[in-house]
Amino acid sequence: MKYVSYETNLTRNNDFIDAKPAQIGAWFRLMTYCAETENGGEISHCQQWSDKKWLATCGLTRKEVMTKNPLLRWRGDTLIVAFYPVENEERVREMSESGRKAANARWQKGKEQSHCASNTPASIEQCEGNANSNSKERKGKVNPPTVPQGDREKEEASVLPSSCPPVHDTPPSPPKPPSKEEAALRRAKALFRIRDKTLLDRGQTTAWRNAREVVMSTTEADWHLLEWRYKLPPNNPHAQYRRKDLAQLLNNWNGEISRATDEADKMGAALGIQAEQKPEAPENWQGLLFEHNSEYPPPVDFFALPESIRSLIYELARARNYL
Repeated sequence: MKYVSYETNLTRNNDFIDAKPAQIGAWFRLMTYCAETENGGEISHCQQWSDKKWLATCGLTRKEVMTKNPLLRWRGDTLIVAFYPVENEERVREMSESGRKAANARWQKGKEQSHCASNTPASIEQCEGNANSNSKERKGKVNPPTVPQGDREKEEASVLPSSCPPVHDTPPSPPKPPSKEEAALRRAKALFRIRDKTLLDRGQTTAWRNAREVVMSTTEADWHLLEWRYKLPPNNPHAQYRRKDLAQLLNNWNGEISRATDEADKMGAALGIQAEQKPEAPENWQGLLFEHNSEYPPPVDFFALPESIRSLIYELARARNYL
C-alpha cells in the first residue's frame, strides 16, 4: 500500500498515551514498513536480524526495536505492530482482485468481437446464432428473413474483406516480467525518484552502459544500504557527499556501496552498538553463497569475498545454526 491510515481516537488509547516519543517514532516507522510490504502488521522471522538489516529495511536500530514498547509485542520470532489497519489492507487486495476480473472480462469481450470479424464460415454462423438469440430476447424485435445459403455466401464475400487476419482461440501470452537489467535500472532510478518511463540522457546512458554488469551483480544487502543512505534527509550527517545525479552514482557505484557501509557502521558506533563477534569462516559457506546467488563465481578463499557478502553469509549461517 502507498498510503496508511488510522483512526484519530488512537492517540487517546492507553498504550499510546503510555508510550514515549521515541517509542511512537519506532512504531510509526514499523507501521510504514508493514504497509509497504502488506504483511498484515506482522514482521516474521525478524528477531535475529542484525543491526544493519534493521537500519536498511526500517530505518531503526536493533536496540530501538528490542527495547520494551507498549505499541509492539512479540509472538515467538514474529514482531506484531499494534493498531495496524488490517481491514484497509484487505480492502486494497479486494479492489486489486476486482480490477483484475474486470480486465479479464474486457479481454474476453474483445476476443469475441474479433472472432466475429473473421471471414471463416464457422465464425459467421456462430455470430449469426448469437445475434438471433439476442434479438429474440428483445421486445418488439422481428428476426430478419432467412437468406439462402448460396445468396448469403455471395453477400458475405462482397462485404467481408479478403485480407481479414485469422483469429486464434488461444489467449494472448501474459506480459513478460522485467529482465534483470531492467529491474536493476529501475531500482537505480528510484534512488533519485526518476520515473521508470523517463528516458536517460546521453551522460546517463553512457554511465549505465559502463556500469551495467556491476549494478546487476549488486547483492540485496548492498541495495538496502544504498536505499537507506539515499532516503535520508539532506541535513543528516550520514547523507553527506552523496552523488547528485544518476550518472555520477553509476560511475562510482562500488565506492558508494563502501561509503554506505561505512556510514551504517558509524551510525551503529555512535549509538553504542558493539560489533558482533563472528567466527573465522562459517560451515558450508560455499553452499550458502550458491543459494544466495548461483551466478556468483565460487572463490577459493572465504575472505576473498566482499565484506557485504561475508556479512550476509554470517547471517544465513547464524539463522541455520551453522555457527
